[in-house]
Amino acid sequence: MSQDDLISRLSVKSQEYIFLDELENSFELSPKEARGILDSAKTVFNLEGVSHPGNIRPGQIREIVLAKDASAGKPLSQLKKVEVTLTSDAGEEDLDVLSKYGRVALREVHILRLVEEALD
Repeated sequence: MSQDDLISRLSVKSQEYIFLDELENSFELSPKEARGILDSAKTVFNLEGVSHPGNIRPGQIREIVLAKDASAGKPLSQLKKVEVTLTSDAGEEDLDVLSKYGRVALREVHILRLVEEALD
């Protein structure tokens, strides 16, 4: 399977694609109109790149990790722990990186994103 085929298959599985497909097929809107509605909904509901406490998006996981100020040498049970939300799949953003720069760049983006989210 080529990289373009893989990107195409992954984009079809995204929530954005499902929403756009619904607008285009059920409401008979053009792709441009459907994209405009999606963009407006993201803006109105402040959904662009925001993680809402208590809600996780597809592609995200919650983990309990040690706080960054936890000292070494103590038993795990005595160390401060925090809950973090980590994004393993950022949907369209990851597909853009994959299509423009390839798998190595996508892996680098994943690692950087996971580290940033864990430290926040």
